[in-house]
Amino acid sequence: MDVLRSPEVLSAISRPGRTLEVLEIAAGCGVHTLHFVREIIEDGVTDVVWHPTDPSQSIDSINARIEMESDPRVKNSIMMARLLTLDEDGVVEGRDGEIHPPTAGMDGIDLMVNINMIHISPLEATTGLMKTASKLLRPGGILFCYGPYKVDGTAVESNLSFDRSLKSRDPSWGLRDLEEVVEKAEKNGLKLVKTVEMPANNLSVIYKKQ
Repeated sequence: MDVLRSPEVLSAISRPGRTLEVLEIAAGCGVHTLHFVREIIEDGVTDVVWHPTDPSQSIDSINARIEMESDPRVKNSIMMARLLTLDEDGVVEGRDGEIHPPTAGMDGIDLMVNINMIHISPLEATTGLMKTASKLLRPGGILFCYGPYKVDGTAVESNLSFDRSLKSRDPSWGLRDLEEVVEKAEKNGLKLVKTVEMPANNLSVIYKKQ
């Protein structure tokens, strides 16, 4: 959360008198969702709308967590989780017109959050993430990504071992080269603002829409 409190992020997403609109991609079981919303509200941003999404049935877990939340300020700030899957063209759901797109009406998002997805998904999902961020973020909006990467083609041994484990489970998974991910972002009008080293050899990577 301290990374999201950094001047580079706060100056980009703070709009006094306006609702803070947040889209979370790959929210998992919803632990990060509740943590971030609680922290944002404690920081004094009470007008926030957080949209959690995930490509699996863990959306049921997210919604259960929301229902059990005791603080009405937090509970009322989080929308019900929706199914959202990414491929190289962006959001899959709703593309054929048979179902309502999970991002319908979301234009001008202030902040997109993506935690621990890029290495546990096909590379096409990362391409789709950047295209979706380019489409939905307002100019100056922030894409915040978190997870392990390779830098200059390598990483510490524990991360290389993790990379091998991921690929043994699914050949399309694995730690991505940070430079390749940044290139995909830049091709979609997203500028790398900063990277921050985090515990357990992870990185927080912050992009701003131009």
